[in-house]
Amino acid sequence: MGAILRSSALICLIAWGTQLQAQTVVQPGQIAAVPRTETLRPASVTIASVPEKHESRTHRLWVGSMFALAGGSAFDAATSWGKYEKNSLLASQDGTFGAKGLGLKVGLAAAIITPQILLRNHPGIQAKFTFVNFASAGAFSAIAVHNMSVPVAKN
Repeated sequence: MGAILRSSALICLIAWGTQLQAQTVVQPGQIAAVPRTETLRPASVTIASVPEKHESRTHRLWVGSMFALAGGSAFDAATSWGKYEKNSLLASQDGTFGAKGLGLKVGLAAAIITPQILLRNHPGIQAKFTFVNFASAGAFSAIAVHNMSVPVAKN
């Protein structure tokens, strides 16, 4: 009876052993698969996030709007240089636009752009910043066009 029992156990082990799946060899560059069982919850792992086309377009427009803002501010400063300045905050002691006004204009542009760079990862905020930047660039450009009609100060 013992021999029959041992041979039956051996047959069962061989039969069940052929049912077991061996781990396959992982080739270089191949991602190893994790076996899923009822006790393990499937994990949602993101390896890389690919931005949607809309997000990419909004990002490019936002970056372009920052350049437009800087360009409009520079255009305004260039057309104001050496001319009489009505804004007393920007005027030098002799009443013209100079280094003091340029420093304030650069500071204003930096005050508008710096928070945008710091908050750039907040969802949906780049579109709002894009609007503010283009509106500011338009205002600076309109002032620059007006400055072209102002005569240069005679010292």
